[in-house]
Amino acid sequence: MKKTLHILTCLLLSLGTINAQTDEQKKKIEASTSPKINPELIDQFFNEVHKDSPYKMSADRKKAYLEQLSRFSFVYSPYVENKNHPLLSSIGRKDKYNKNMDYSLEGFKPEEFNFIKYGFNFYLPSSQMIRVDGQDYLIVIKSYKQK
Repeated sequence: MKKTLHILTCLLLSLGTINAQTDEQKKKIEASTSPKINPELIDQFFNEVHKDSPYKMSADRKKAYLEQLSRFSFVYSPYVENKNHPLLSSIGRKDKYNKNMDYSLEGFKPEEFNFIKYGFNFYLPSSQMIRVDGQDYLIVIKSYKQK
């Protein structure tokens, strides 16, 4: 009886260790396949959008952008036409102050994507997925309820 109990305990501990390793491996794979925008570029992004405008980056504004960025990610997804995912080109553009802003997606790099250039709705009650035109990426914006 003791021997059976000992074997059962060892088996359960082994399964727990395997499960923990699997979760850790999943996180590593997700991190490597889900690139994130570099938060150090927020000032540069803001300056590009608000070039020649009276607006300046403030601590509160930066905090709001960082909060939005925390819910913004990319998912690698080979390109297929899907009418359920709107294209990035269908999202409004913020070009009031800088009419010469480049919206080209040629040489697209998720880590350097200026999300401030677009009128994303960060305050929907559910998450949204947007296809980057002609690219193998989907933009995922978690709802404000999912922080």
